[in-house]
Amino acid sequence: MRVEVAGDIAKESGCLERAARVLAGRKALVVGLASTGIAASRFLKKCGAAVTATDVKPLSGLGDVSALIDMGVAVEAGVEEPAGALDSDIVVVSPGVPYDLPLLERA
Repeated sequence: MRVEVAGDIAKESGCLERAARVLAGRKALVVGLASTGIAASRFLKKCGAAVTATDVKPLSGLGDVSALIDMGVAVEAGVEEPAGALDSDIVVVSPGVPYDLPLLERA
């Protein structure tokens, strides 16, 4: 029995290339930097989006986001609304983020 990894399946099916065609050059905002937000930020950046990832927690209260910074993701920690947030084409909200945040209500 062969165990397949989701990334392998995505490469074989061409869905990463399709996602890149849609996301390349878009401005993406990821709200919440727990594991889902980090994964979404990484995916969007790999697809060519300009990504800003934000969390109300200070940088010291987050997990390891250094890899995101190294790949060119703009990480804004400790702020309720990052500069230019409302100019985003795509907003991804992590599951732990309340949807009644003023930023999300305006987005």
